[in-house]
Amino acid sequence: MTPFDRMRVILSPALALTLLLATVACGDKASAGGDATTNPDAATQDGATPADATASDAQSDAAPSNDAVVPADAEAHPDAGTCPHPYTDLSLTLDSSGGFSGMGNKDYQLTGTSFTVTDPFAPTCTGTLTPAERDALLAAAELVQWTTLQPSYYPPANPSCCCGMFLYDLSLTLTQCPTGSLPAATAWCDQSLTDSLLPQALADFLALLDQYAAQIVAGC
Repeated sequence: MTPFDRMRVILSPALALTLLLATVACGDKASAGGDATTNPDAATQDGATPADATASDAQSDAAPSNDAVVPADAEAHPDAGTCPHPYTDLSLTLDSSGGFSGMGNKDYQLTGTSFTVTDPFAPTCTGTLTPAERDALLAAAELVQWTTLQPSYYPPANPSCCCGMFLYDLSLTLTQCPTGSLPAATAWCDQSLTDSLLPQALADFLALLDQYAAQIVAGC
């Protein structure tokens, strides 16, 4: 055996040990890399924010409020949802003219609950409607289509209401709920009533008005 052969035999175990140690070191590095890949939670253990926590916070921020939303109209008109009827009050003037004397019939003036009846041949009488009477008059007014009334209901065959008939002019203002007012006006004569030319709801309203006027005059 030559000196070279003996050196090769001596060095071979040392070289083998070196290779073994290098292999072990490489294995440890590979193992450490695999743990980081297969365990994503390890990346958050040093203070990082998990994705689930971020999503939860976003959902919390987006959650709707339980506070009730108040419509702008309700704030402007707090009584908008508490109106049992469309009208809360009315005022009117009913003027008459014509007849054989030319002085007309009775005139009415109603403001709130104050009702005045003027007769050209009798003393003027003023009375007060009871709350029930005023409510009944407002209820009758609800049934009239005030916005579609004709300017007049004179008979087509006798538009001048000749001869000796009474003519009537109604001017009315309704106080609306919760706010606002509705004006209306129309005219007719005796023949308009006998020929049933007025809308029925208006005729019923006028009949109730006549009833209350008669009560005022009776108690005058």
